[in-house]
Formats: sequence, structure tokens, C-alpha cells
Amino acid sequence: METKTNDFPSSDDEEVISLLRVLDHIDLSKYRVIGGIVRFDQSSRNSMKDVKQRIVASLNSRSYGCDNYLLWAPPGSGKSFFIQEIAKSLGSPIHYRENNLAQMDEAQFRTALSEIERSDKPRLCLIDEIDSKPNESWPYEVLLPSLEPPAGRRTTRTCFVLAGSSGGSTSGMKEGIAKRPKGIDLLSRIPPGNEFEIEGLGLGDRLLVVSTQFLNAAREEGREIHEVEKLVLYYVALNPQLKSARNIRQLAVRSIERVPSGEDRIRYDHLFDPGDPENKEFWFRASSVRDELVNVFVALNESDRPSSTVSQSTPRKIITEVPPRKEVTDTGLEKNRIAVLPFTNFSPDPNDEYFADGMTDEIISTVSGIRGLSVISRTSVMKYKKTTKSMTDIGQELRAGKLLEGSIRKSGNRVRITVQLIDSENDAHLWAQSYDRNLDDIFETQMDIARKIADALKVPTAARDRNLDENVDAFTLCLRARSLWYRRTREANEQAILLFEDSLKIDSESARALAGIADCYVAAGGWGWMDQKEAYVKASQFAKRALELDDTLPEAHVALGQVKRMVEGDYHGAEVEFKRAVSLNPNYSDAHEMYAWICRAFGRLDEALREVKKAFDLDPVPAERAWLLAVSYFFLGRNDDAMAVCNKILQTQPEYSPPYLGRAVLYAIRGAREEAFKNLETYHRLTKQDPYGEIDYKCLKARIEAHLGNEEEAFRLIDELYPQIDRSEEVLSHSNASSTVTALNEASALQQLSYTLSLVGDGDRFFRLMDYLIDTENIWPGESRDPSYENMRSDPRFAELFRKDLLRLERRPSAENVSSLSKGI
Repeated sequence: METKTNDFPSSDDEEVISLLRVLDHIDLSKYRVIGGIVRFDQSSRNSMKDVKQRIVASLNSRSYGCDNYLLWAPPGSGKSFFIQEIAKSLGSPIHYRENNLAQMDEAQFRTALSEIERSDKPRLCLIDEIDSKPNESWPYEVLLPSLEPPAGRRTTRTCFVLAGSSGGSTSGMKEGIAKRPKGIDLLSRIPPGNEFEIEGLGLGDRLLVVSTQFLNAAREEGREIHEVEKLVLYYVALNPQLKSARNIRQLAVRSIERVPSGEDRIRYDHLFDPGDPENKEFWFRASSVRDELVNVFVALNESDRPSSTVSQSTPRKIITEVPPRKEVTDTGLEKNRIAVLPFTNFSPDPNDEYFADGMTDEIISTVSGIRGLSVISRTSVMKYKKTTKSMTDIGQELRAGKLLEGSIRKSGNRVRITVQLIDSENDAHLWAQSYDRNLDDIFETQMDIARKIADALKVPTAARDRNLDENVDAFTLCLRARSLWYRRTREANEQAILLFEDSLKIDSESARALAGIADCYVAAGGWGWMDQKEAYVKASQFAKRALELDDTLPEAHVALGQVKRMVEGDYHGAEVEFKRAVSLNPNYSDAHEMYAWICRAFGRLDEALREVKKAFDLDPVPAERAWLLAVSYFFLGRNDDAMAVCNKILQTQPEYSPPYLGRAVLYAIRGAREEAFKNLETYHRLTKQDPYGEIDYKCLKARIEAHLGNEEEAFRLIDELYPQIDRSEEVLSHSNASSTVTALNEASALQQLSYTLSLVGDGDRFFRLMDYLIDTENIWPGESRDPSYENMRSDPRFAELFRKDLLRLERRPSAENVSSLSKGI
């Protein structure tokens, strides 16, 4: 095999090194699609499993006829092997035939198709390289009759998989096929939904595929391989010639031939023949990372095959998904995890869109009361409004085994609601019903839907009853107001307050409207749309009034808890409210997140992490929530987990700045200077327009240098920073501890500076600054537990600082001294 060693190490080096640093053990069974097919990325696995399920379901069908599929995959991705493994999983009851169109002439192709038709078993036929022979007209003319059996004649169930690699994607391949004789006819034989793509092998895929092939090649020789050197995996992941599963297989076979008898490890030297110049050249190019990859091994096993080299007493970092506590299917879906998708508005008046969205919220709220279910929050499901994704894809993305979708048609006082419950694993309908009711019956309809879902899923506990006597006109105004509140703009928030107030004019005892106004004022204070003290005082008044009327409203408890925490400084009272909200609705993600803040303040870090995980599990879309999860891991010293969450956020939201801050710090802690500053610069690019963006950046730069051990440079930056910080004489001399720092980014910059002072051991300036941050409420209670303050804990002054910090949990500071601070790491 020819290799172009000058092409690597490549730009993927950082990703590979990050993965290998935390990798001690590969459990291949956790990444298996089917048989010997493995994929690293969960979405790729799920996509391939979807193809498998459709083909298997078709061949297991008792009906007659033909199913045709179009499959695109890049060269070397293992598409032929994938179909072979599907056939193998079905066993002897089917007849499998594989034809490579590129290697056949017309006569051979006709003969092969005839042999398929003579079989009396269900048939699976792969036509590989369907996009080959572009200058000949016979391929599609010969194939078309087989794709559509003659009318009136019963034929044994047949599945044709037409596979190709041209065009760069399915659409590109189809464009090429359509230009050929009978190409459009061929494409017309592929039903909607039967087109699939298989992604090429990524970096993680190559690590898994070569590990699988090492095991397979060894067993073919009657041997066992238990471990592989990290430098081997580094080489395979970065070698551009090893993007093909076929080439990886060849490498594995040759390597096994070089392993001495009795050896159960694959070492870097086993990849090459003696004197191979590629060995020497790559060895030289990998010099910067060689020390941490040589003689360091990753254990391999497949769960059902015990690995004798894995110590039962030594915990390992495992490259696998965390085993879920809930019952899951073999596709990773939680059976009783449900997503209520946005209802479609079929009303004659498009302005009634709010009603469809509002009913989605109402059903989510009602179904959340079913104790046996885990219900995805609104934020995460609303992105599927008007989506074209399949139910299977949505289920996989949300890990939801069940989906509820529906439509609304509102006309005057009549409303028609159609709902259906779907098993996302196989796209099967579990229950469906239409309701044609007066608007006055809307509450009973909601309850009936919840009961029917509980019955269909055999969940014993039904949703809690709700007030069926609520005024419908007031309810409709509340729906309209909530749709505005969700927009998170000042203008929409002010309009929402007016609509909630109109609702109260109709029904002065509408707890729903009162809780809605409380939420609006919390938002106004939190976003700075009005004076914070004034906003939170109003929020408190409305939330308390709502709870006097209905103590079972979790939203009102969360609003009141926010006021107690943010304004009154009553952390014990806030904890009571958040715990009450969680008990009323265990599926209320915001309540879990707010409770997590309280747990962290009181030092219950493990409990805080559990609550954040629950909030994230119920509402995985918001980047802010995922960032809080990363910070929670950091506080517990679980830096690898924090890094993994930061990386995950940036895969879908690359313009969200905090994860770059997190990665900069985490890389610096590892000693990876280049990666640390690369992420810091990206963070700076995204935040430099903020009022204190430049100062924040310089404070972070000093912190990074301190983490890297460059104390001299860190001190130089600190001395340079002091004159630049606004009100520096007042702040840093602590001459006026009661003044309030109102700019969020200034407070953040000062906190970053406090980390740096701790890291370089500058106790005098550290304690002056921390006293200021605590006295002016510019640092949350309990933040003194941050790992970045570790260097100061042995100083006798730290005990008093810690006591002073936690004392705030027992007192009530004035509202004027409260300043929000949300940045963590």
C-alpha cells in the first residue's frame, strides 16, 4: 500500500490526541451497528440501523412484491459489507445475491438477475456500482423489469439495494443517473423514504474499525489480541490512505502476520516491514506526542468476550455511552421517553398559529404530570416545527422512544384536534384519535389525550387532574401571551404582560395569568429591560398571588424561587420553592436547573450535577444548559467530561462563545499551549464587541499563562491589567466595598483575574479582590469552592474568606448589591 507520509500528521491531530488521552478501553459492542459493522458517531449508527430495520421488516413481511432502495456511500466506507451483514443477520430463510455492475457485461447481468428470480425464498439483492458504465444504455434497461414485477403475478418478496459512490452525495449521484438512458425510470422505482446515505469513516470510526479488524484477523489465525498501542491508533486515524475500510482490513491482516507468537498486543512496529522508510519518517513526524503514546495501551473487548488484561479492581475510562438507567431499546431509545412535537396549524386564520403552539405547550405540561414518563421540554421540540425529518430521525436525535404529533383546526368556538402516538423505533402507530369539540371542552380533551397516552404505554399513574372550570376566553388570551413571552424580546415581553392583564380582567382569579405575569417580570429583570429590583418585587407579588389560588403551579414556584435567590438572598427559601416545583412536575427542566444552582451554592456538588444532567436530559437543545453541565463537571474535577461537553456544544452551535473559554482553560491545565490559545482567540473574536470584552480577554490570557506555569508572563499581564480596569483604584484598594459593579463582563473579568492571582500565589491582591467580589455580590455564594482557587486554600486567610462567602447563604443582602454573574469556568 502506498502512503503519502507528507500528508500527515494533519489538522485532525488535535482531535485525535484529545481522544487518545482519555482512552484506556474500547468496548466495541457499544458501537456495533450489526455484525462486524461499527461506527463511532451515534447518529451514523442510528442511520445505518434505520436502513437495516427497513430492509429486515420488508423481507419479514408476509406480503408479496418488491422493495427498492437507493444507497449512497463514499468509496471504501464498507457499504457492501454492510448489506452482507444484514443478509447474514437474517440467516438461511433468505436468498442473498451480490452483483457488481462495474464488473459485469450484459449477458452476465441478465443471468444473475434470472438466478435471483428463480429462488423461492425472500430475496435480498445488492446491485453495487449502480452508477457505473455511464456510456452504455443496457444496464438500466435490463434491471428495470426486476424492480417492478409484472402486474397480476405474485412474486416472492424481494429487496433490491442499488448502491453507488459517485456525485459526492445522494443528490449528486441521482443527477448523474437521471442523465442516462432510462435513468429517470430507474429513480422512479425508488419510493420516497427509501434513499439512504452512509457517511465515510471519520477519525473515531477508523479507531473502531482497525480495532475490530485486529481482533478478526487474529481469530482467523487462531489467536487473541487484547491490547493495541496508542501510537498505532494515532497512525491509523491520521493516515489519509486509511480512510477506506478495505485498506484498514489489509493493514490489520499484515500486522497480525508480524506479531510474534504468544504476543497479545499490537505495537507500532507491527505495522511495518523491517527497513520500511515510512516507519522512520512517521516516527520522526510524531516526535511531539510520541512520549505519551508509546508503550501506552488501549484494551480491546466486545463485552461478550472477556478481556483477560482488564483489571477488575482498576477503574478505566471507557469509550462508550453512559449506561442509561431507564429501559432502552437496542437503538438507544428510551421506551418511556416521549416528545410532543409542535402541533400543525390547519386553522383558516393563520393568526391562530399561537393556538397550535399553545396547545403544544399545554399537552407537554399535561403529559409531564404522568409520573411514568420522561417528557422532552418545549425548547427542544420546537425546533422540529415544520420539519421534514422522519419520525425515526427525530426519535434518535432526542433519544425518545415515543413521539406525539398532531394538528389543530380552530374555527370560531369549534376546534378539531387530531393526535397520533408513534413508536419512533419502527415508525409504527400506537394510538390515534380525532377530537371535534367546542372550545369549552378543551381542558377535558387535554386530560383525555394524557390518559390515552398512559393507557397506550401501560403506565399505571395518570396525569394529575387540572381545573376544568377555567374560563376559556381567559385561557385563550394566556396562550397568546405565552407565545409572545417565548420570543424573549423586550417588546414581546411587554405585550405579553398586557395580554395576561386582559386575561385577569375576564377572570381575576386566573392563577395561570398571574404566574405568567410573574415570569414576564423575572425575564424583564434578568434581561435588564427594567430596573431589576422593581421587576423582581413585582414578580414576587404576582407569583405569591398565583400560589394562593393554586399551589400546584410549578412555574409560579420557580418564579418565586428566582426572586428569593436573586433579590432577597434567601437561598433556603429558594430551595424550598425549586424542590416543590420539581415534586409537582419531575419533567420541568427549568426547575431542575434552578435547583442545581442552589445545590452548588450549598456545596452539594454531586447533587448539583445530577440536577443539571436531569435538566439537560429533558431539554438538550439550549447551549446555556449544556454549558452549565460542563461547569458542573469542572467543579468536581472531571475535566475530561467538561471538555467532552464543550466539544459537543460546538458541534451544533459553533458561534456560542463560553465553550471556547472552557476549552482554553482545560487545554491550559493539560499543558497544551497551542490549543489553549487557539480557543482563547476564538472566544475573543466572538466577545470582543462586549463593553469589557478586551479586559476580559486580557484577564483570561493571564489566567492561561498561569495554568501553563508561565508565572513571569502572568505577573507581567497582571501588572499591565491593573491600571486598565475601570474604577481600579476604588475596586482593587477596596476603599469602597459597597459600590456595585453593574457590568456583567467587568465582573467576569475580575473573577478571571482572581483565578490568576490564586494560580500565581499573589495572596495579598487575591484576598483584596475576593473581598470586593463577595461584598458587592459579584460572585455567587459557594463559588469559593472553584478548583482554580486551590493554591489559596492553605493560606490562613482563606478560611475567613470561605466563611464570609458562605455566610451569605444565611443572610439577606439588599437588592442594590445584587449583580448577575453567569460565566463559570
